[in-house]
Amino acid sequence: MGRFKKFVATVGLIFICMASHAEHAAVAYLEDGGWGGWSVQSTRKEAETAALKACRESYPGKKCAVEYASAISRAVGDGRIGFSTSTRSKVDAEKKALAFCADPSCKVVWTEATPGFYAVYAAVNEGKVVEYYLQYGSHTGSFALEEGKRFCEKKSELLCENQAFGAIKGNFTVAKTPVAAKPQQVPQSCRPNTPTIRCSSRCYNGDCTITYENGCKMHVQVRPQFNGVSWVYPSPSC
Repeated sequence: MGRFKKFVATVGLIFICMASHAEHAAVAYLEDGGWGGWSVQSTRKEAETAALKACRESYPGKKCAVEYASAISRAVGDGRIGFSTSTRSKVDAEKKALAFCADPSCKVVWTEATPGFYAVYAAVNEGKVVEYYLQYGSHTGSFALEEGKRFCEKKSELLCENQAFGAIKGNFTVAKTPVAAKPQQVPQSCRPNTPTIRCSSRCYNGDCTITYENGCKMHVQVRPQFNGVSWVYPSPSC
C-alpha cells in the first residue's frame, strides 16, 4: 500500500511555501534507431543512466545509446512539408526541414527547442503523409506519445503513425518542492479497514481516483511500466 496517501488523526504538516523542482529528460535508442527506454531524473547524468538501464533490461544484448535533440523545425511550401530534428542547433534543424521540403516555395513556419520529451506523428491518407503533428515539452515520455497520437488523430481525422520520439536537452520544472511548513490537524483516513477490500479506479496518465465500497475516494499516482513494446500505466490496487 506504499502508493497511497495515508492519513492519521494526529498533528501533521501543511506546506505553505513552495519552490520549483528541476528535472531532466533522457531517451536511450537502440542501434537500429528505435527507442528502448526513457527516464526523468534530477540531473542529466542520472536521467541518462536510468534510460540506458531501462533500454538494456528491455532489450538484452542490444546496444543502447542516449541522444538528445536541440530543436525541431517545420517548413511548408506549395503542397510540400518538411519536418526535421537536429542534435546541433535551431539553425541546423531549420536547414534540414527546408531540405526535406525540397521546393523554392518552402519556408520555415516554426522551430521548437523546449526541454522535455517530444513525439512526432504523421497523419496518413492512402499511404501518403498529409501532415505532421508535434507534441513537445512533455514531462513524461508516455504523455508525449499518447497525447501526440490523440492530438494528431483528432485534428486530422486520420490514422496517425509515430515518426519520431525523443528528448530535447535542458532542465525543466515538473513539480513543486515544499520548503516551509506549519502544524495542522489532519483528518483520519476514510479507507475501509476490513479483511476484504473492494474498489474501482479511474485513471488518466497515471493520475488515479480510487473509490471504495463505503464511498471513500482517494487520489494516487502510478508510475508507467515498460511491457516490452510501450510504456503503460498499471491499474492501482485497493
